[in-house]
Amino acid sequence: MNRFVARLALDFYRPLQRPDPCRRRHRGNLLSSLANVDNLPRREQQLNRVLGFIRERGLFGATNYEIHQALGLPYTTVSARTADLKAMNAIGRCELRRPTPTGSMAAALVIKELA
Repeated sequence: MNRFVARLALDFYRPLQRPDPCRRRHRGNLLSSLANVDNLPRREQQLNRVLGFIRERGLFGATNYEIHQALGLPYTTVSARTADLKAMNAIGRCELRRPTPTGSMAAALVIKELA
């Protein structure tokens, strides 16, 4: 798709677009902006699946990696949806930390009332 057509598509979908939580990171990169628009139909279902899984885990919570493994969603999708849920004040970090596959420690996420 050439840049002109891509810009037209982005302008057409802009009214439907929720604020892109990663816009600051990708600085308005055209392909990233289009990816955000493309994901709109799936976003609500992804949010509900991620939130439901975290809720099921209770006080034990879940790390992004654990959510990725359990739900079969790409890790980047899980990271984006947990960032959305944090911004909505629906989830927060708890005191628990668990190792990731790389060996670093990750904070567990819980429903905000439990954080």
